[in-house]
Amino acid sequence: MMLLSDLKVGEVAHVKKINLSYNDKERVGALGLIEGVNLIMLRQAPLGDPVMIKINNFSLALRKSSASKIIVEKL
Repeated sequence: MMLLSDLKVGEVAHVKKINLSYNDKERVGALGLIEGVNLIMLRQAPLGDPVMIKINNFSLALRKSSASKIIVEKL
């Protein structure tokens, strides 16, 4: 298990747990980031914030502070 923010570009992972506030969890859930989904790390900004992931043919940018609260399992 590791944090989403620790993934390297190109790595694939399975979301195990999302430890965000209720409102933030609802927001990212509406965009497809839910527990049980697979994702790919597409890009990281030079200073690490934000990160861009791909979920079901949809790209999503997240702040590193949010990505560090999402637990994933690398595939």
